[in-house]
Amino acid sequence: MTDDAASLRDWHQSHSAWLQGYLRRHLHVQAAEAEDIVQDTWLRILRLSLTDIASPRAFLSRVALNIFRDRRRHEAVSTRHRYLV
Repeated sequence: MTDDAASLRDWHQSHSAWLQGYLRRHLHVQAAEAEDIVQDTWLRILRLSLTDIASPRAFLSRVALNIFRDRRRHEAVSTRHRYLV
């Protein structure tokens, strides 16, 4: 196993539950949406080198927040499009 794969596994074990709780508390999302965002977060960082990241929770929360915002923007565009058609 490469160092990056080991780091990702360790991060996943150490921070997944925390990140789900963070999303539920701070963004007030339902459990299922929090799980989806956490899964998308891991997929987004899968190819990154994690060894240089000094603050994993700050990094993960920023990636998850960006995914949350992307989802909300997409929902808004979809809603506007539905009403225009």
